[in-house]
Amino acid sequence: MNLILRFSLFCLTTAFFNFSHSQKLNYQSIEKWIEENEYNNTSKTLDTLQYLYKNIDQFPFETKFNILERNANFALQELRDFKLCMKYMQQLKKEVYDQSGFKYKIKYHNLLGEIYYYDGINIKKSYVQFKIALEIVKANKTDYLADLIYSNYAISIMSEGKFIEARNLKLKALKIAIQKKDYWLQSIITNNLGVVYIYLDNKDSANYYFQESYAKAKLTREKTDDVQRAIFLGLFNNDQNKPEQALKYFQFAKINSNHLKNFNEKRQLYSGMSRSNSMLGNYKEAYELKKIEIIYSDSVDKYSLEKESFIYDYEIHIKELENQNQIQIVRNQKSKLQIIISILLIVILLIAVLLLFIRNRKNRLLTKMQLEKEKIERQKIKLEKELAERENTSKAMFLLEKDNLIHTISSKLQETVIQLNDESQPLIIRIIQELKGSINNKRWEEFELRFNKTNPLFFEKLESEFPTLSPNEKKLCAFLSMNMSSKDISNITNQTTHSINIARGRLRKKLNIDHSNQDIIQFLSKFNKI
Repeated sequence: MNLILRFSLFCLTTAFFNFSHSQKLNYQSIEKWIEENEYNNTSKTLDTLQYLYKNIDQFPFETKFNILERNANFALQELRDFKLCMKYMQQLKKEVYDQSGFKYKIKYHNLLGEIYYYDGINIKKSYVQFKIALEIVKANKTDYLADLIYSNYAISIMSEGKFIEARNLKLKALKIAIQKKDYWLQSIITNNLGVVYIYLDNKDSANYYFQESYAKAKLTREKTDDVQRAIFLGLFNNDQNKPEQALKYFQFAKINSNHLKNFNEKRQLYSGMSRSNSMLGNYKEAYELKKIEIIYSDSVDKYSLEKESFIYDYEIHIKELENQNQIQIVRNQKSKLQIIISILLIVILLIAVLLLFIRNRKNRLLTKMQLEKEKIERQKIKLEKELAERENTSKAMFLLEKDNLIHTISSKLQETVIQLNDESQPLIIRIIQELKGSINNKRWEEFELRFNKTNPLFFEKLESEFPTLSPNEKKLCAFLSMNMSSKDISNITNQTTHSINIARGRLRKKLNIDHSNQDIIQFLSKFNKI
């Protein structure tokens, strides 16, 4: 299905750009789209960046720099293709040194240093590039990017144990950032200073700069900065054996956790909260938080697998473009059938792996509970009951999403069967019938039954306070109360994300919170309380 979606997105992107080819390319609007979609629409972002690169000669120098920089970062961070990244950087170097301005030379060498530093590719080379950038800054007596250059240079020499020199450079960077009133960079630099002082075994200074980083983050536009610094402070206080102080920061981060952009940050949050509660002897709370941490750990692994799958898909795509004969094969009806069958096999394999993973995790959990039997005997029955009910609800949601996926595949096959030859049609029709036969039309009722076991008073309280809600709106309330995103709900209900967002807006109006800043998920959570 990923391949079908990828080809669809590619066709849409190509059609869009072909339509606008006769007009002057508007890079600002394309750049804005990339910034909004690069993390949730990787395939289309790649196609868009490649299109910009092919038409790079139409743009002025500043735009060329941005296009090459974006392609280089995407190749390194998303495609994990260092060779391709350096290809873009070599072209960028030629563009930069063909024009006389020193600012872009600073920017280029800093970018190259960050690339070498990424994942520890070559720390020594990153050190060299940051040093070149710093020399250009000093030679031109400019403050342009000086705070960032000093900061990056300091980070690179920390790997050589030069902590005193790194601290002095960080202080220089902080002074420049303060003069510029760049609170975002001040927050990063002070946070890094805290790390430096940890290496220098000066916990008081480390604590001071972590607090400063947190304070500066509150002055930035992004709420994400505040939450990230709060998590860092919580982890630091845990390490200093101050769990009560750590929990204050973790509680703030938890309330604003919807501003965190990735699962790993949420995993760190719940891991730190679990550890704090454990240190305070609140083992029940620590156990519940650890279960949430495990959920986000699974999400990180899933994202990693999806990213690796995209990289493999990209490599296949490049090889196909290099060999024009492969494009004709892809267009061939027989090849389409082979792709569909392969997708079905992959889906079945993924489902089997997921079920096996769930079973193995359950077995490990039961083993751990057995070892702690004497200590938690009085809580065992209650915990097992809650675990079983939550597992039933999760399984019902999984099956509901599986039915929607089967329905989507059936629809795709139905569209394709018309184009196939007479010999292939009976086979595909039989596959469609078997897929439709596996769909359980009463899956929602199963989910509602399991959800009511876990949250017995949810619908009763909801109907009591809002009796005019429709069945579909009650379903949406149930999904939102479980902190599900619009994208997750659209996958389960087989509706578009746009439709879900419209429904959410209407629901806010019915819940009388459309003119307030209250989060709808937080509002609905009160109906889960017994």
